[in-house]
Amino acid sequence: MTNVIRLLPALLLVALLIAPGGSFAREGDSAVFSLQPVRYDPERPATQSYFIYDAHSGQRFTDEVRIRNTGTHAGTARLYPVDATTGQNSGPVYLSQADPRHDVGAWMKLEQTEVSLGPGEERIIRFTVAVPPDARPGQHLGALVAEDIKLKQGNTQGALQINLQRRMALAVQVNLPGPVVEKLVLTNVESAVQQGYQLLLLGLRNDGSEMVKATGTLRVTDAAGQEVQQLALTLDSLLPETEIDYPVPVATQALAAGDYHAVVDLTYGKQGTVHYETTFTITSQQVAQVYTAAGQQLPPLAPGATLAPALNGTPRLMMVLALFVSAAMAITVFIRKRRAT
Repeated sequence: MTNVIRLLPALLLVALLIAPGGSFAREGDSAVFSLQPVRYDPERPATQSYFIYDAHSGQRFTDEVRIRNTGTHAGTARLYPVDATTGQNSGPVYLSQADPRHDVGAWMKLEQTEVSLGPGEERIIRFTVAVPPDARPGQHLGALVAEDIKLKQGNTQGALQINLQRRMALAVQVNLPGPVVEKLVLTNVESAVQQGYQLLLLGLRNDGSEMVKATGTLRVTDAAGQEVQQLALTLDSLLPETEIDYPVPVATQALAAGDYHAVVDLTYGKQGTVHYETTFTITSQQVAQVYTAAGQQLPPLAPGATLAPALNGTPRLMMVLALFVSAAMAITVFIRKRRAT
């Protein structure tokens, strides 16, 4: 796992998406595509919002998805399946079309990969799911994506021009029978500084077969044994066979340079627990990065706040968060010199 987390570009992307009065094309001036299952199970309300299948290895089945243009202009959407992974701050995120597909994204095939719709028009698209005979037991997650083929070009402000490509992702969860294994592993605790904030990175890996959420605490003591941090942890879903460096902002006062002892206790899934202890070092160079030129420390983050944007969420919330989840992966930022006036 990398020891460096690149949060600033992602923060910029989300800021551009949600900032009021942004310079890119307004939603009302373009096609806006939504996805929804055609059928759902009344005994499983979540299936109104995304697909959940209880299948078995080697099974092949078909279903249908509804795509609707809720915008005021005609447009064309590109349709394709993708895999899911665990986001930096936990919770599922959906990969891009260019990323290799090895899981649910590789199992799905759409009968139609491009559709043009007028305002208010909708279409039903059939797709097939073919589960490999050697697929592992447990939960698998991917998505169907509708991507507007038209790139929204914003106005140039200074040397920055932002182009936005709108994407909508609809989660597809496939559950396969077999032993239910919930196993969350802590691998390390390391220090880092990002955007002027001191962070502790928790190495987390899901070696089980199920998606699990976790809560717990991170306690830090200095070389004298004095407790200097006690931080509450609340993690969204971690997908099977994925790992992340989960960023935890240091609260209140930045830690001084030196050696520290970390103790992490987590409760996860139905009855899983994990206890982990290790040591880490904060360097004088890292301490210098958390202070401004005037020698002032940045104000502490609010409890529970994170530096990375909310590019994650449970599949249940996918219909609400899809624009933020997947559009960030499709934004292209062009830096160019300002033309002489």
